[in-house]
Amino acid sequence: MLKGKALSLEYLGNRLPAWVKIGVNKVIKIGDHTYVECSNSGKAWGCHGRNSGGRELVSGNGSHVEADCVYGNDKAGIRYLMTGVCHQTANRTLSSTDKTVFGARGYLATVATYGEYGLYQAEWLARQKLCAVSGAYTMEHRYMYRALIAKRIALKKSQISDSELNTIFPNVDQGFRSKLKKLTTDWKLKFLEHAISQYKYQNYHQFYNHVHIGLNKYLQDCAGVIGYDDMAERLGFEGFDENTMVLMAAPEPQVDIEEQS
Repeated sequence: MLKGKALSLEYLGNRLPAWVKIGVNKVIKIGDHTYVECSNSGKAWGCHGRNSGGRELVSGNGSHVEADCVYGNDKAGIRYLMTGVCHQTANRTLSSTDKTVFGARGYLATVATYGEYGLYQAEWLARQKLCAVSGAYTMEHRYMYRALIAKRIALKKSQISDSELNTIFPNVDQGFRSKLKKLTTDWKLKFLEHAISQYKYQNYHQFYNHVHIGLNKYLQDCAGVIGYDDMAERLGFEGFDENTMVLMAAPEPQVDIEEQS
């Protein structure tokens, strides 16, 4: 039995690193850290962070051998903040259960940015297929930059699909869909610009701040469409207004910045 768990990082709100730009009079909301554990073997996968102390979000029958293969020695192939965060890492690790960590606070924000299973879809599909068959996979990062470019080209040609929108905004009012599709497509394109720049120039602090400034503009714009109360509920936070700033991933003290870059 594989379990997806969430850990509140709210306690970090008053001791964020000085380089994190949060703006004036902003109320910080930090997305949950998620990780995966196996109740049978006792093994846990930290997904770029801690691997204990969280509440259970989801559980399902799945192979811990396959999960271990997917996770590998590169955290399921997720390059932190560039192709996903802990939510996407956990979803990949849970993939043999057909469950996701939907319900984690801030999940909407990360899925709007990276999708459910992260960017670089070709690599993910190859990893998933080989792990299901052979239990062995070796990640190759050399095509990641090319994948980011290809994704940007595709989004410039057409907006996100209806199924992608449904994953981000399930059961949203039909009258809001066209505006949300445009806002989400525009945000993804903006994010990809930042990710491509980060891949080339490797300035993690600048990348982190640019991403979160853009993300919060996107969330505010979407709240202007669906309403602030609806946005708060979808993000999983008690409140959300024009003074709220959401952080998808607050860097924890033990996380090595160079590793994330």
